[in-house]
Amino acid sequence: VAGSSCKSGSVREYVAGAYRGDMELCELTASASFAEILGKYGQDFWVSCLADVSSAEFPDKVRTMRVEDTLASDVFTHCYYKWSVDIKADADEIIETCGLGLRKKSVRSKNVSGCVFAFINGVGPSLLLQQRAELPADDRKLSAEERVRRTSMKLDVAGVEHLIAEGKRHPGSFWLTSWSGTNVEDAKKKAVCSQIEGQLATQRFNRCLFVEVSNCQEATLRVTNMCGLGMRKSSVKSRFGPGCIAAFFTGEGLPPLPLPQAVSTPPSKRHSVPGSSGPKEAPAQPKRRRTAEGEPSAVVTLPTRGGVDRARRPPPSSADKVDDAAAVSARVGDDEELYFKQVRVLETRLKDLLPRLKREELSTPFVQARLEEFMRKPQGRLDKFKLEIARVWRSYLEDNPEIGNPRFEDVAVDCD
Repeated sequence: VAGSSCKSGSVREYVAGAYRGDMELCELTASASFAEILGKYGQDFWVSCLADVSSAEFPDKVRTMRVEDTLASDVFTHCYYKWSVDIKADADEIIETCGLGLRKKSVRSKNVSGCVFAFINGVGPSLLLQQRAELPADDRKLSAEERVRRTSMKLDVAGVEHLIAEGKRHPGSFWLTSWSGTNVEDAKKKAVCSQIEGQLATQRFNRCLFVEVSNCQEATLRVTNMCGLGMRKSSVKSRFGPGCIAAFFTGEGLPPLPLPQAVSTPPSKRHSVPGSSGPKEAPAQPKRRRTAEGEPSAVVTLPTRGGVDRARRPPPSSADKVDDAAAVSARVGDDEELYFKQVRVLETRLKDLLPRLKREELSTPFVQARLEEFMRKPQGRLDKFKLEIARVWRSYLEDNPEIGNPRFEDVAVDCD
C-alpha cells in the first residue's frame, strides 16, 4: 500500500475458517488515507484506537488485542495503524467516510493522542463477517446501519401533506411517532431499532414514512387533528423544535400513494458503504438550436411525437417561490380555521349534552360515546377531538361543582 511500511509477523496457518499466528502490521504515513484501504473491503473491517500509545509501542499492544472476545490475530490478517494527535476525531472521520464496519457503535475514546488502527482480512470474508451474515436482519448484535441495510421494511421520505394523505387512506393502520433533533438518516436507524408495544417495528409494519420538520410538536398535532391517532391509544409525545416525524404503516387496506419524487429507499438499493454509489451523472443539458447568426437561442421549441410544439419552461423565479410559500401558508390557515369551527360546534353540542349525564359517570371515552350518539356520528368518528372533549367536560365540572345527577326523564332516548 502506498504510504505504508509493513512489518510481517510469523507464518500464518489457516485453521477452521480462522487464521492462527501474528498479523501483518502496516504503519501508514501522515499522508496515507484509511479510506483508500478500507474502501476495498465493504464493511468487513474493524476500526478502533489506543490512547497514549506511540507508533513504536503499538505493535506490542496489538498482539494481545481482542475483538468481541476473540484474538484479533485469529480473525484478521492485516492491521493498518497511524499515530494521531486526536484519536477520537480521526476514528470518527473514518467511520463517517467508510461506515461502522463490523462495529455496532462508534469508537469510545477521549480527544487525546495515540494510535488509530483498522483490522482487515486480506484473503476473504473474515470469521466475524461470516457470523454476522447468519444473524437475522433485526438482531440486536447488528449495528443500526446494518439493520437499515438489511431490513425488509420500506423506508420512504416525503412531505407532511403526503403523510396526511396516507394517514387518511389508512386511518386505523398507522402509528405516528416523533424524534426531536434528528435528521432523516438518523431517524431511519431509530425506526428499524424501535419497539412498539413490546414488538419490533420491523416485525409489525412493512413501511415507514419520514418527514423532516422544523417543529415536531406542531407537525404531530396537525397530523393527528387531520387523521386521528391511528393505532395509538394516546397522543404523540413530541417536543417543540426541529426534528423528524415518522408514520409506520401495516400495509393493510388501500395501496400506498405514489411518492412526489423518487425518494424511496428499497432494501435492494441500500449501499454497504455510505457514499460508495459511484459518481453521479451530470444532469443532461437542454439542447439549444443556433440561429442564423450562429448564436444559441435562449428558448428552444421542439416538436413532440404527436406533432405538438412544446417550449422548455424557464426555471422558477423568486416570485414563483413566494407564491408557493403563500399557498402553503394559506392552506395551513384554512386547516386551522376548519379545526376551530369544528371545535366550536362540539362545544355547543356538549353544552346541551353534559347536563343530561350523570356526574359520577363522566369520563372522556364515555362523554365521546354519548356525544357521537347525540350527533348521530359513527363510533370513533370524534377520536381526533378527544383532548378537546376532555377539556370541555372537565371545565364544565369545575364551573359547576354543585351539579348533581340529572333527572332521568330529562335524558333524550331514541327507542326506534
